[in-house]
Amino acid sequence: IVAMSIDEDQDELAKHAQEKKFGFPIAWRWDDKTDDNFGDIIGTPTLYVVDKAGKVAWMKRGRVTPEQLAAVVEPLLK
Repeated sequence: IVAMSIDEDQDELAKHAQEKKFGFPIAWRWDDKTDDNFGDIIGTPTLYVVDKAGKVAWMKRGRVTPEQLAAVVEPLLK
């Protein structure tokens, strides 16, 4: 898991992450013009699944059930 923040204040993000004691890295992306293969993030949550080659294999806006996630991730792990 890597969380990606689209908040404007990087210092506030760092403070929040420290308070919540997240056990995963958080990337900060405030500039949607960056060419990073993720496209525009127009709402949260937005989930991206990245394959072994580093390409976006699946994207979903909104809530995702464990079953939905397993159906996408398990084939990629084979």
